[in-house]
Amino acid sequence: MNTVSKQHRSILWAMVFGIVQLVLVSSPVSANAGGGEGAWVTVSSVTVNQGSKFYDRRQRAYYTYNSITNNAEEALSGPLRLVVENPSHPVQNPDGFTAADEPFLYISDSPGYSLPSGATSLNVRINFQRIRAAFSYNLRVEQFQAEQDEDGDGIPDAEDQCLGTPPEAEID
Repeated sequence: MNTVSKQHRSILWAMVFGIVQLVLVSSPVSANAGGGEGAWVTVSSVTVNQGSKFYDRRQRAYYTYNSITNNAEEALSGPLRLVVENPSHPVQNPDGFTAADEPFLYISDSPGYSLPSGATSLNVRINFQRIRAAFSYNLRVEQFQAEQDEDGDGIPDAEDQCLGTPPEAEID
C-alpha cells in the first residue's frame, strides 16, 4: 500500500472517530423520559430478577440480563428504569445517570408503556467494565410519575391553592 492511501485511510479513521465522539458528547441523555414535569419514584411492588454474570470476549466486559416482575394488582405504566446501585464494576452502557450520579438503564422510556400485573419485562442487558474485584451490584426500579393537574388550570396539584377550580373560573 502506498503512502498516499495510508494517509487517506488515517484521515478517514480520524474523521470517523471525531464524528463518533461528537455524537456521544452532544447526545442528550434524558433523566426525564416522560417529558413534562414530574419525578422518578421507587417502585416497591416488583421483583427484580438479577441474572448470572457472563463474560463477553468481544467487548471484554462482564454482563448480566435483568428483568422485573410486576407483583402489583394493577399494571405499571409509563417510563420505567433500572437504577444500578453500588456496582463493584463501572457500568459501561448506561442510558443516563440519576441526580445522585447512579447509572440507570431504561426498561422502557415510553410514556405509553404498560407492564400488566403478574407479567415480566423483557431482559435489560447491563455491561460492566472488566476489573479485578469481587462482582456485585444492586438494582432499584423507578417509575416516572408526571405531576398531576386534576382541574386542568396549568398549576400542578401540589402547588394549586384552588384545587378543583375550573380553568375559566375567576379566583381571588
